[in-house]
Amino acid sequence: PMDVVTHLERPVPLEAYVFIKKAEPLFDAKGKVRIRGFGGPTEKFVHEPLSSQVVRDLHQKGMTPAIFFVFSRLGCEKEAIETIRTAEALTSKEEKAKIKEAVDAAIAHTPGMLTSTATKLWLERLPAGVAPHHAGLLPPLKLLIEELFQQNLLKVVFATETLAAGINMPARTVVVTSTSKRTDEGHRMLTVSEFAQMTGRAGRRGMDKVGYG
Repeated sequence: PMDVVTHLERPVPLEAYVFIKKAEPLFDAKGKVRIRGFGGPTEKFVHEPLSSQVVRDLHQKGMTPAIFFVFSRLGCEKEAIETIRTAEALTSKEEKAKIKEAVDAAIAHTPGMLTSTATKLWLERLPAGVAPHHAGLLPPLKLLIEELFQQNLLKVVFATETLAAGINMPARTVVVTSTSKRTDEGHRMLTVSEFAQMTGRAGRRGMDKVGYG
């Protein structure tokens, strides 16, 4: 016999944040929207912040590791490279050494990784603590990124929404970079279930008292 089991409580509570000039709680203690421009008319246009600005603020607030959901493979790569180039150092000397050890072990296990120029470049960039994650990466590189993120050695991963299901990569914070996505039929808004699935990655059971999304 089979039955549907429903659990409506998150194991780790989720707090909603929005980034304008910095990451701030979206709701006050009474559950009302506290950020101007959300839930009402805006007085002026709010420019989309650079990912490196968001990363810097989250890291300073102790809200990493974080997953940034970007709805294109090229976007994941571009944002990761730009963040490495412009963000402040995210990993310590000891963390960089551990990442390099893991990279060397991965290369020893799968030497063929070095035949791909793109993969080789990302292996060199990983000590910075930032990486992309999408279906276009070689499986050994994706596996290494997942393992480093689980160990809190990678602080930020820019991923497509495929990461939201089936992979053990919980984070302290999840950033949804857009409320719309491109499909074969044009752009459309995210569904509630898609948003819930992505933000469901926020809050590591047994590690975080609260997750941020």
